[in-house]
Amino acid sequence: MQLVETKELCDRLLRSSAWLRKWKALGKFKEGIHYSKTGKTAPILWRVDLVMDRIVNWNDDLTHQRAIDNFVASLPSNQRKSPKTSRQVG
Repeated sequence: MQLVETKELCDRLLRSSAWLRKWKALGKFKEGIHYSKTGKTAPILWRVDLVMDRIVNWNDDLTHQRAIDNFVASLPSNQRKSPKTSRQVG
């Protein structure tokens, strides 16, 4: 997963930041999925792979949802914890 700031994403997509703001406001790009904010004044960090998948599947929400589900499942917080082995005291 690659994270980039808004300017770099705009450069890669050949789109303006106004274009991103518009579609973010209309719900095509969702916080916590396509982008993250770490503070009030910190730059927005975009997940390039999910933004690209959203663009490729612009009119196919079901297909894009599979990419979102895969992303969420891959997060460390969603990984199974391995059972702890008990130590024998000897």
